[in-house]
Order: sequence, then structure tokens, then C-alpha cells
Amino acid sequence: MAELEHHQKAHEKKLSTYKELEQRYFQNPQELPESGKFQYLTLLNGISYETHWLAWCNQVRELLKQTIEN
Repeated sequence: MAELEHHQKAHEKKLSTYKELEQRYFQNPQELPESGKFQYLTLLNGISYETHWLAWCNQVRELLKQTIEN
């Protein structure tokens, strides 16, 4: 579980950073030049990746919690 917690914290930190970047630089993505739109889309991919990782961590915790309780 310690390893999982370590990974979860790292992904939470990255997700927080990505969301801060989104708020700071991409308020109006439709107004960006094409290269900026690709940067924004890449950032969205990173946000999706980190969000998925955190959802997986939660699934692992739930499954292990159920296993321990049984």
C-alpha cells in the first residue's frame, strides 16, 4: 500500500500542476493559434492520463480494502 500511496501522491501533484497550467494559459482555447491548440490538446491528454491513474488507484484501494475485510 505504501507504494500505491507514493504513486497516488505523485499523480495528484502532476494533475494539480496540469490543471493550474490549464487555468493560467488556456482560458480560451478556441482563440489560440493552431500550435497553441495542439499544446492545449496535449495538456488535456495529460489531465486525462493523470485522472485515469487516480481512478485506478481508487479501484485498487477498494478491491484491497474488500479483500482485507473478508
